[in-house]
Amino acid sequence: MQVEIVQRKVKALLNKLAMEKFDSISDQIIDYANKSKLERDGCILKEVVRLIFEQFCDEPNFSKLLAQLCRKIMENIDPEIVDENLINSEGKFIQGATLFRKYLLNRCQEDFLKENNLVPSIEKGELDLMSDEYFTVAKAKRHRNGLIRFIGELFKLNMLNERIMHECIKKLIKIQNEVSEEEEMEELCKLMTTVGQQLDHPKAKSHMDAYFLRMKDISKNSKLSNRIKFMLMDIIDLRNNNWVPRR
Repeated sequence: MQVEIVQRKVKALLNKLAMEKFDSISDQIIDYANKSKLERDGCILKEVVRLIFEQFCDEPNFSKLLAQLCRKIMENIDPEIVDENLINSEGKFIQGATLFRKYLLNRCQEDFLKENNLVPSIEKGELDLMSDEYFTVAKAKRHRNGLIRFIGELFKLNMLNERIMHECIKKLIKIQNEVSEEEEMEELCKLMTTVGQQLDHPKAKSHMDAYFLRMKDISKNSKLSNRIKFMLMDIIDLRNNNWVPRR
């Protein structure tokens, strides 16, 4: 089947994806992904991954649903699908679920690095609020924040390792400039709410302690809005209470 046909069909299915239609639509997407069995380079499967990423760029609020779709694809992908351009540590071609996960991880890393390069530090007043440059930067920031949310949902489903989560947190928590700080802190709070408990184990204690010490310092910034300050304090309180929400 031509890749162009898969692009059109899968894109249409992704546009219809909703929780009440999840089973039937995800099954159809998996059927298209499994047509990659007729190839030796995983081209169709790789294209399905690209389309999923494109969809979450357009609909970041559907990150959780799209992460569930990725999990279902990985569990149901044809084990015979192979990419002869990718070889594992044993010298064998990567295939099946491992191949899908490899494509997914590569895409996460590529997009994350790309988006961070597209989101420059903006000094207050440097960009005109009505300029094309401002909207380009704003769009890149929204995409990066949506990507972080999506990565968090994938991590919750045990599809990504902890290293990439710590990279995301470090990128957010290092933000210093006034223009982006509130937005980044909001995304940091959302990410910690999503994955904080899973990351907070003895081996990662030093990292987590450093993150929360920084968050405590940021929460004292007089230039922050009360809304963001309360969000930060709520996350700090959540960790202090062993990730159990207070009634």
